[in-house]
Amino acid sequence: MRAMRDVRALIVVCGFLAAGCGARGGGSTASDRGAEAAVPAADAAPSLPAAGWMTVRAGRLGTLEVERRLYERAGSELFFVRFRIVNSTGGPIGVDLRDYDTVAYPNQWGGLNEDHRTVIDEGRAVARPLDEARRADLVEAFARGELAVAAPGAAVEYFREFNASGRADVDAAGAPWLFVSLSGQIFLSDGRDAESLALDWDSADVANTDLVLATPLDWAVVPGGARVVEPDARHEPSTPAGP
Repeated sequence: MRAMRDVRALIVVCGFLAAGCGARGGGSTASDRGAEAAVPAADAAPSLPAAGWMTVRAGRLGTLEVERRLYERAGSELFFVRFRIVNSTGGPIGVDLRDYDTVAYPNQWGGLNEDHRTVIDEGRAVARPLDEARRADLVEAFARGELAVAAPGAAVEYFREFNASGRADVDAAGAPWLFVSLSGQIFLSDGRDAESLALDWDSADVANTDLVLATPLDWAVVPGGARVVEPDARHEPSTPAGP
């Protein structure tokens, strides 16, 4: 089986019971200006029930988690993964979802005979450096209200598709287990400083970045009104996480 990326193309052969179908993404660079302003409004509390969350990366400002479930979406032939970034601070934080190619995303999937991968054949996006220019841009973006904001103890949620496969492909794998590996990067800011939660091989390991699910899968549907990070579309900070 062969998976093809729709844009920013990458073709990866799917090896069920060993590796999987993969896709990687590039992205844009940020400006080098900084600013301070009033704190943007935080996201509304999500209303969609979760099947359970797995910690992917924990940082000083926030923790990146992935739900242990796959989603389908009306009008789409692709499958989706649900992520959230939980605020770990005593004040609001902003999550940068402006770049489709640098948020955390499903990178590869495949069937397994056991509950972990024994063969790793996967390339991942190289993490972008959190240099002074990017720090300044994130602080300024927070001040301008361009980041999705989570209040203390709350979370920003979003859905991201695997852009080469859908439910029919996944259900046809015919294996007792299924893995979905994660790649990409999340940038955060509290309006004063910034942080990166990267999923490249130098920053994260397989145990924390492989979502492993028993089959048959308990599929869910992306609800109307949920935040979906789309190709070539800017994020709207005020969009609620649930219906």
